[in-house]
Amino acid sequence: MEKLKPYENMLAVPGVFSLFLLLRALGFSGGLLLGMFAVPIHELGHAIVCWTGGRAAIPTFFFVTVSSGSQDRSPLIWACGVLFVLFLLWRCVQGKYLIWSLIFLVAFLFQLHFFFGKSEVFEKWIKADGIAAEFWLSTLFICLFYYRVPENWNWNPIRYFLLIAGAFTFQNSFFLWRAARRDHSLLPWGSAVGGEDDSNGDLNSLNEGFGWSVEHILSFYNQLATVCLIIIVLHYVIFFFQKPHSDSE
Repeated sequence: MEKLKPYENMLAVPGVFSLFLLLRALGFSGGLLLGMFAVPIHELGHAIVCWTGGRAAIPTFFFVTVSSGSQDRSPLIWACGVLFVLFLLWRCVQGKYLIWSLIFLVAFLFQLHFFFGKSEVFEKWIKADGIAAEFWLSTLFICLFYYRVPENWNWNPIRYFLLIAGAFTFQNSFFLWRAARRDHSLLPWGSAVGGEDDSNGDLNSLNEGFGWSVEHILSFYNQLATVCLIIIVLHYVIFFFQKPHSDSE
């Protein structure tokens, strides 16, 4: 992989954020970008929890389709997922790709947690991780811009795509949830398919099915947003002053 050029370290992340903030200030609604970036990231968040817990799921633009006939956790699906993650972890450890090794190690730990943990906890996080992924997964996409990848990956176009998708999704969700603290009517109740009154919507399920109050929902997602923002800023500052390196180093 080629070195990151100095101007990429300095300008890429703040430049993309500044562009989206300018568009927001000019009144650009971003409906197309929501469909391209934010909604898939949201649905991928649901699917990731399903996969780590051993449930088949296909992320789509508006909902997660559970492809198995049962809502139970499948030992076969879980075992295949574990083997896949452990294989990737082994390859990354061999190649000394620290950040990727940590990512797959954390994924393996979550696989253990969601498969062997209580079913109620698993179901709760399937619902909670849609919006949560708009923060943590978009933050991961942004931060991965700076990291090395295996040599056979065509990383340059991918990392810019992930940066753009992550930056748009993060800032869109960040401002929404900050505003929702002052105006509770902005909370995204319901679902894209069933509307605001859909009892199967993420927040509806957390509120009615798992006992999360409105205050708890607001606190959880706003605290997550703050932590993710700190991680993004720290990454930018650290890599701003760090000399870029290549895989040969």
